[in-house]
Amino acid sequence: MNDRKPVRNGATPGPRPGATLLTIVACGVLLTLGALFFVWQRFQFVRVGFEVGALRQQQVELLERIEPLAVEAEYLSRPERIDALARGRLGMAPPAPSQVIVVDTDSGGAQ
Repeated sequence: MNDRKPVRNGATPGPRPGATLLTIVACGVLLTLGALFFVWQRFQFVRVGFEVGALRQQQVELLERIEPLAVEAEYLSRPERIDALARGRLGMAPPAPSQVIVVDTDSGGAQ
């Protein structure tokens, strides 16, 4: 039997050659990626801010256009105006009593 243990010379193994350089390069890459992400994020924030400003301006312009259009729609849909156009331009007349059909809605489908 061999009860001998390997003899050490007391020196502890140091870092591998190039491991320190690799650590420095990895930290530099991570810092660079973090900085690039920060810059990209700020750029996007500013770009979206400009888009929001432009859309708000467009909203204001569209809201200003709604009121005159609503007034015009109200004017054009007046029953007196429609009646005058129907009689004048289209040659329509009120229906004769024989053309009127009264529909009884009380005794329809609900029983």
